[in-house]
Amino acid sequence: MLDTLTQTLNKARAMVEAANTGSWDDVTELQKEYVVLIAQIAATEPGPAQLAQAVTMLEEVQALEAQVNSLASTQKGEVMKKIRAQSHASRATSAYAANTGRKPGLFS
Repeated sequence: MLDTLTQTLNKARAMVEAANTGSWDDVTELQKEYVVLIAQIAATEPGPAQLAQAVTMLEEVQALEAQVNSLASTQKGEVMKKIRAQSHASRATSAYAANTGRKPGLFS
């Protein structure tokens, strides 16, 4: 089980690193592998000798996952701002075109 937890920690660290650099496609790919590892952990009980170390490692995994979720939430907010700005610009262009009788476009 500790081997699987180590692999999971490594995936979680890689996800945080990818999220920090804005490599969201990489985060998605790493997350697919991460989910499989989490399922393996969930299906396994640690032995008494491994329990304390397993708990510590799981807490670190949870903290890393929280970092990824926070970074994703921030990114989502930034994307939503860009979408709203683009929508506003599109409406303004359409309104201008409607009022001037021109077709919307850069050089119309």
